[in-house]
Amino acid sequence: MLREINNIKQNDNENHRFWFQSSFFDLILWCDKSENITRFELCYSLHRNEKVFIWSYKTGYDVKLVDDGEGINQCGKKMSAIYSSYNIDFDKLNILEQFIQESDLIKSHKITQVIIKIAEFKLNDNCSTIIKDI
Repeated sequence: MLREINNIKQNDNENHRFWFQSSFFDLILWCDKSENITRFELCYSLHRNEKVFIWSYKTGYDVKLVDDGEGINQCGKKMSAIYSSYNIDFDKLNILEQFIQESDLIKSHKITQVIIKIAEFKLNDNCSTIIKDI
């Protein structure tokens, strides 16, 4: 089940961040002062071929593959995760259904906004990711 992670470090000059997590999802939200979402990143399939579904009021939708950064850099520290595009399919119906089930106990306007944005997603909204390698 999705649960909110408390005490998230906030960055100056950035909208307020919220973080929700389950065994399948990580959801990071950026919200304005009225708690309207300005951006979110929904990471899914966390333990195998992790992907991220992104929405932003500035740039719209995108779906990317997550390189988890499990490599070690020259200083012996774990590298940061990065997002990359490689013809990523987004199984909207299954992701939406699982997200609704896992967020059922969270009664929040923010979660409802995410559900609406996932439901509104159309394949054409993701065409830049899909046709990138053509």
